[in-house]
Amino acid sequence: MIFLGKALDTIELSDLQRLIDDKVEERTTVEYKEKIYGDSDNEKRELLKDIMAMANASGGYLIIVIKEKNRVPIEILGIDDGNHAERIENACIYCVEPRLHGLRFKPVDVADGKIILIVSIPQSLNQPHMVRYKGHIYFWRRHDTLNQPMNRDEIQRAFEDQFEGLNKAERFLLQRKHHTLQRMLGDHRCLLLSLLPIFPRQDTIDVHDKQIWQLMKEKGEELGIGDTRFTLTGLRSEYENKRLEVFRNGYVEYALSWPRGENKGIHWLVAYRSCDFIQFVQRLYQIAQSFSPVQLNLAIYNARGLTISSFSLDITCIWDEADDIGPINDIFVNDLQHEAALLPKRLNDRLWEAFGLERAFIFNENGDLTEERSSRWR
Repeated sequence: MIFLGKALDTIELSDLQRLIDDKVEERTTVEYKEKIYGDSDNEKRELLKDIMAMANASGGYLIIVIKEKNRVPIEILGIDDGNHAERIENACIYCVEPRLHGLRFKPVDVADGKIILIVSIPQSLNQPHMVRYKGHIYFWRRHDTLNQPMNRDEIQRAFEDQFEGLNKAERFLLQRKHHTLQRMLGDHRCLLLSLLPIFPRQDTIDVHDKQIWQLMKEKGEELGIGDTRFTLTGLRSEYENKRLEVFRNGYVEYALSWPRGENKGIHWLVAYRSCDFIQFVQRLYQIAQSFSPVQLNLAIYNARGLTISSFSLDITCIWDEADDIGPINDIFVNDLQHEAALLPKRLNDRLWEAFGLERAFIFNENGDLTEERSSRWR
């Protein structure tokens, strides 16, 4: 967590100075560059190698221009502001297959018109990425602080990991469904929202991190869930019919149940809760500095008889096709921080489509809730 959970857009010069003061070493997810990449063939090849090596590993940051010695930053240098981000992005667009989504840039003002450029590289859902440059083909991957060519076995394993990651996610979600049905359902309806990293690691979430505890506390108070406590898998806040759970591997789950006899409209319930949930996981992943692509999921159990309505359009649809809705588990996100604003709309669009409607009319095209409000489920 080199930037202490700060969002990329909020990073300032003091955050970079802290890297020097704290002697934050290079690692798999961090590399310092003393000079900006130039336009020669060798420099462009180095640029593509540095970025794709991280994308094919765990993602991370390139920090340009900071001087380092023995992998430790020692001096902020800075470069004249210019079209550096555009040049880097264009090189990746034209020379990388498949295209790398989620590459982001943050120029940080130093002094006298100079900047330091931070390049945020996601752990890609589409790895391995291939670089095609000047008639040559390259696959690179970062190991600790070294960017090395991938051998045949590593390339094959990267392709296999794509499919295995999705299969593991499907099995994990099925296990969580059974757990929820046993724990919360009974004669109740249940809304389940969850987010799962495609490449989960047991150290994704530090459950002892004070910022994460504070985040859980604030969200628990906001949702009326209660105190946070340790569990075998991570952290949990729970009270009566509501539960918020964070796993060490990065999986996050929110569950809410209510009596089966209440055949209320669920459009506002899902809209509000999905907005709350996605804001929470966005902040959680900021703190954890996780670059993993994720899968967003929604399910409603014992759903028969529930309705979706838009009063302004005089539309009401009732669910009578099956006992459950979903799981809706085909929303994949390469860059959670960059895509979070539109995720509630994407998720609710899929729900409304399940009811036979074109889209979630309570969201506008920018992903904001419309003026047609309801306090029923607040």
